[in-house]
Amino acid sequence: MISAMMLNMQAFEKASGKKVAYKLAPRRGGDTEAVWAATETAERELGWRTKLDIHDMCRDQWKWAHDNPKGYEE
Repeated sequence: MISAMMLNMQAFEKASGKKVAYKLAPRRGGDTEAVWAATETAERELGWRTKLDIHDMCRDQWKWAHDNPKGYEE
């Protein structure tokens, strides 16, 4: 099974066109064992629904970082 972290890394590699260096290691103290969300709750209670996915997020973040190498300037 591929973890969410690996899926995120693959999405970022696709968006950036670059390989992400990583090293598999044991879980650290304080790391969560599992995390999940029920997006249906946000839709039901807030009327909110996502329009974009992880690939859109990675693409937009990479473009912003590429266009703003010094981050937010004052």
